[in-house]
Amino acid sequence: MAMPSTLIGKAVGDVFYPRIADASHRGEHLLTLILKATLVLAAVGFLPFAVVIGFGPWFFGLVFGAEWVQSGEYARWLSLWLFFMFLNSPAVMALPVLNAQRFHLIFTLFTLAFRVLALATGYYVFQSDLLAVALFGVSGAILNFALVAIVILLAWRYDKIHSENVQ
Repeated sequence: MAMPSTLIGKAVGDVFYPRIADASHRGEHLLTLILKATLVLAAVGFLPFAVVIGFGPWFFGLVFGAEWVQSGEYARWLSLWLFFMFLNSPAVMALPVLNAQRFHLIFTLFTLAFRVLALATGYYVFQSDLLAVALFGVSGAILNFALVAIVILLAWRYDKIHSENVQ
């Protein structure tokens, strides 16, 4: 499930990074570029991910057999995370241009720790593999959404500072 979204996200990132770097050198507003790219990815990914989130267990059972319904439940929760990971490509590609690599390192370490904690809580505290996957998926979605929101804020600040320097 992650492979198609990773492939598309990487392709978008490969095209987006030179574009945003060039925009930065030309003094263009980066916020607009990041928002447009993120919204396009949201529009492209919404339907496929919504189908898996909404009908994953039923679809897996129909296609692969009744013993795969549980896998459909896992896919449902992981798709939530994968959708927001799919959306974060422009934000991640903008980080070097925004000089936010240090922030990204700290955020990545925090994300790793938080998601390991989510998995451990679901599995060891609640004794549920499904809850562990659900907590992993939901925490991944929230953290990826937060990353995009923070990058949008950084881009807004970057644009504001650079437009003041031009005037």
